[in-house]
Amino acid sequence: MSHSAAAVIRQGSIEDGADLSTGISSPNRRTRGLKRLATGLLLAILAPLGVGMATAAPAQAASYVEGCFRSLTPGMGFAGTPVHLQYWNGSQWVITWSGKLNRNSCTGVSIVGNLRNYYVQLIVSERVGTAYFYGATPYYANPGNLRVNIGTGTVSCTGCR
Repeated sequence: MSHSAAAVIRQGSIEDGADLSTGISSPNRRTRGLKRLATGLLLAILAPLGVGMATAAPAQAASYVEGCFRSLTPGMGFAGTPVHLQYWNGSQWVITWSGKLNRNSCTGVSIVGNLRNYYVQLIVSERVGTAYFYGATPYYANPGNLRVNIGTGTVSCTGCR
């Protein structure tokens, strides 16, 4: 299944960079807010022309999502790093499951019950000393009853040397 049928590329990031379980917020919050505003304005201008619009899948829900994470730093892996599944409740991303990445820096999660009616994504959000690691999968799963790979997210680090 292609990403376009079961998952949608995020136009920027709907969430504000906050790790809802710890209250940690990304330092580039204002920049991302401006990017979201610019993206929203661009989509509003292009929408009447039918340019660049993605359509959501039928409102059923993903029954299983899988995703991986990588670093731009060669040789840096994230095995054992905490990973979170979030769902979009209509106004913010809410963490609903937490686990750890496997030895390949990947994870898979079964989506149960009512959560199949929401968009879901995977994130890494971890503070180690003064370093803060954050990344999100480049896709989020549409509501539906599919097994969906939501891509490989890039983890960035603020405060790393």
